[in-house]
Formats: sequence, structure tokens, C-alpha cells
Amino acid sequence: MFALLTAFSGVGYAGMLSYVGNALQCQIEGAGGEACASVASIAEAAGLTSSTGWIWLGIIGIVVLTALRSVSMYAMTLLNNTGVQRGLVSIQSVQFDALTDGDFARIASDTSGSFVSRFINDVNAIRDAALRFANNFTKSVVTVVAMFGVMLWQDWQLTALLLVAYPIAF
Repeated sequence: MFALLTAFSGVGYAGMLSYVGNALQCQIEGAGGEACASVASIAEAAGLTSSTGWIWLGIIGIVVLTALRSVSMYAMTLLNNTGVQRGLVSIQSVQFDALTDGDFARIASDTSGSFVSRFINDVNAIRDAALRFANNFTKSVVTVVAMFGVMLWQDWQLTALLLVAYPIAF
């Protein structure tokens, strides 16, 4: 849930920057055009009537979205780390149970440091993989999908060109 919130607030931040850029362009060039119409409709929906109301909407939007993304990323990381650590405790319990229930001759042939070293190495590898997956995969997938939607919404022709050009360049 927090990964989705983090990704969507990041996408919203990009959309807010686009809105501020369009509003700034409309102020420089004057009213008119499709971009100015969308800026005016968003400002009107937010209840802003002055020609500089977009500045306050942009500032508040950027601050709120940045704070929301920061808090959701912190909560996501904290909850993922807690969940992964609980899972690792269970894995270590199973490992030690298997060690204590194992064949005495096999256990006696290795040093205790060897077992501890393998346990720690296994747990570290699992922890790193699980944390990377939990913290990055969901957030990244949702961000890519949502940004693709924003790209289609803002300029479908450029998006189509990128879909053709990027695989060729890759």
C-alpha cells in the first residue's frame, strides 16, 4: 500500500511540475492555446480566480506531494524491513533446528565457526534480496506504469515514438 502511495505521489509530483511549467508558459506567452485552457480549468476547479493563483497551487501541491512521498517511503521501508526481519528469524530457527536434529557425525566433522558463517551468509543473502525486492520492485513497477500513463495523457505521439525508438536503441 505504501509502495503504491509512494509511486503515485511521485507521479503526481511530475504532473504538478508539468502544470507549473504550462502555467508559467501561459504567463509568458499570454492566454490562449490548449495548455493554457488546461491550466485555467485546473485553477478554476481549485477555486482560484486570480491569474497568479497557479503559483500557490503549484507551491502547495509540490510541498504536499513531496511530504506525502517522503512519509510513505519511510513507512514502506520500515514495514518492509520489519516483515523481512521477522521472516529471517523464522528461517534461522528452522536452520538451527535442522542443525540440532542433524546427524552427530556430520555435525562433529565441521567446526562451529563454519556453521555460524554459513548461517550468517545465507541470512544476509536472503535479507538483501528480500529487502531489494520489497522496497524497489513494487514501487518501481507502479511508477513506470503510472508514468507511462502520464506520458500517454500528455503527448501520445511522443510516447508512441519512444516505444519504437527505445527498443531499437537498446
